[in-house]
Amino acid sequence: LGFTAEASHFDLSAAKPASATRAAPTWALDEQTGQLTKIGGIPLAGPQLMLLPLNNAGETQMQGKTKVWEPFTAPCAGWKSEKVTKDAATGITTVTGTYDDAKGTYQIRTDGSNLSIAYDFEVIKAVSPRQVGLVFTLPPEYESLAWQRVGYWNVYPEDHIARLVGSVKASEGHEATSVGPRDKPAHPWRLDNLPFGNNDFCSTKHNILTGSLADKNGNGVTIEGAGTQHLRAWKDAKGVHFLVADYSNGGSERFLRGLVGKEDRPLKPGNKITGTVKLRVK
Repeated sequence: LGFTAEASHFDLSAAKPASATRAAPTWALDEQTGQLTKIGGIPLAGPQLMLLPLNNAGETQMQGKTKVWEPFTAPCAGWKSEKVTKDAATGITTVTGTYDDAKGTYQIRTDGSNLSIAYDFEVIKAVSPRQVGLVFTLPPEYESLAWQRVGYWNVYPEDHIARLVGSVKASEGHEATSVGPRDKPAHPWRLDNLPFGNNDFCSTKHNILTGSLADKNGNGVTIEGAGTQHLRAWKDAKGVHFLVADYSNGGSERFLRGLVGKEDRPLKPGNKITGTVKLRVK
């Protein structure tokens, strides 16, 4: 990412995907909150900035009854929209506001067949992030996740959560069962069906070319990732949430921490985080 401890700018910009011929999606914005409400007629809430800190619990589990972990998914809190401006010449709507942890702007515009949401924020509080990006929310019926991504290897097992091309429903799967080195599981771990979606649905899909969330009729939202962004989804009583991350590291799992810790990018007050999320109607 070209970031050093002395730098004042943390550039998370994604590369531009290839142009498409689809029509630009319509969209609606609540000018009081500075938040989107629709894209192409589909209810869509967001964006919410995520500066998710590393979870230093570093939990591991090798035996005993499967535990239901609380999802570690909180976006930045305390959002206050200060100003919404529209530039008729460029078609760009700029939302200026603050969170408890950052201050800055979103810029929303149509870009070919995509709705483009660019963010530019200055960090207020120091944080060593696990993931950085924008979170959006869809109604609960948009639970079918599909993706195509760039991987470290050419071939993955067909049921691997990191497979290059795949699809899964949040509600798909089986009741989570006991685990242990001497107990043969009754079903694949990826299909442990937990309250926030099964393990496959909730796992981060790194370096996506495209990702989508759709309803049972195939209608939904597609994310253009250009192979440089990362997609993670989860569900709760409010709906299906998805994060488009411009930065995602290996987390704080103890066994690999000595290796993945080299990817950490600590942020200080005054550092900037920038990126662009491109959405279109599926």
